[in-house]
Amino acid sequence: MKSLSFFQTPSKLFIALIGLLAALWGVAPTITFAANCSVPSAGYATVQTAVNDPKCSEISLAAATFSENITLHRNVIINGVAPEASIIDGYFLGSVVVVQPGVYAEFNNVTLQHGTGAAGAGIYNDGGTLKLQHVALHNNTNGPIATQQGGGIYNNGGNVEAINVDFLNNNATDGAAIFNNSGTVTVTQSQFSHYQGVYRGGGIFNNMGQLTISDSRFTGMNAVIGMAIFNNGGTVRSSANVYQNNRGAVGAINNAEQGVVVSENDQFLNNNSYAAGTGIDNTSGTIRISDCLFSHNSAYGAGGAIRNLSGQIIVTNCTFDGNSTGAGNGGAIDNHDIAKIKASTFTNNYAGAFGGGVNNEGAMSLINTNFVGNTAVQGGNDVWNAGNCHGCP
Repeated sequence: MKSLSFFQTPSKLFIALIGLLAALWGVAPTITFAANCSVPSAGYATVQTAVNDPKCSEISLAAATFSENITLHRNVIINGVAPEASIIDGYFLGSVVVVQPGVYAEFNNVTLQHGTGAAGAGIYNDGGTLKLQHVALHNNTNGPIATQQGGGIYNNGGNVEAINVDFLNNNATDGAAIFNNSGTVTVTQSQFSHYQGVYRGGGIFNNMGQLTISDSRFTGMNAVIGMAIFNNGGTVRSSANVYQNNRGAVGAINNAEQGVVVSENDQFLNNNSYAAGTGIDNTSGTIRISDCLFSHNSAYGAGGAIRNLSGQIIVTNCTFDGNSTGAGNGGAIDNHDIAKIKASTFTNNYAGAFGGGVNNEGAMSLINTNFVGNTAVQGGNDVWNAGNCHGCP
């Protein structure tokens, strides 16, 4: 019986072909499987060592503090036990986390703290996609390097989704919690609190980007312009948020450079401005406000709740109660350009000058709007009209 040659044996022929292809491609014919890697464990003393291993698609952190600064150069998911248990501490040696371009990075149940740098002390997202869920960003920027932008997060043209994130005691000149530079940021069920000495954007600086925020709270913020949010030519959609006990020169939300702000079902409570436009200050652009409450906000200057300096505001079905100015006009609203107010209520507002409810020095229309118990020292308890007004009482 004649024996088969090497290449006439099917199994051997298949092996030879695989080897030939591997040689041509310059790679070994090996197959790797993604794994969930634990840190610390044998082989993974630090988070970065696990990140550097391409087999680790998910990384599980023990209840421990990891003192390191991490660079994410590939897609990875990092899970902790709980924010108070699994902590990554940057030790003020740079950003706690850097996400490189095109990378998908996800953090769950961890704290990122004690980062510093010129931008993005907590996280610098350089064009990647970042998801945070049940994460704490605490005490970033208080190190030796003066942080200018994005104490908690700097998003450089990337995508950020933050769900149930606690932003506490982060600091920067602009955007103490988040600086969004021409990217997309979505925030849900998060808390922003206790920021001091910020110039623009005590919570968020949105620079020509897209910002959507809902079911969140801004409390105890202190910034010169935009105590909670500063929108610089971008688009902001704020829904069902609470802005309370914030302080600064102008605006819990400040809109500039032809930006667009949509505020729905928001509450502006007990904010204080030592200049003007305590709840919302519009210096250039369009603002649409509906189903909102402005209560007991105060400004030393004009616009206890809202100031429209340049641009258009559209107010629908809102309540203004107990807002005030010390020496300025418009206990609730001070308008200098275009304002449309519909189906709203103004009660018990006070102006130290003109217009206890509304001061109008532009073009304004009032439709189905009620005024009760407002007071102005110099005239116009409900409305002071020094411009053009349709429907003024």
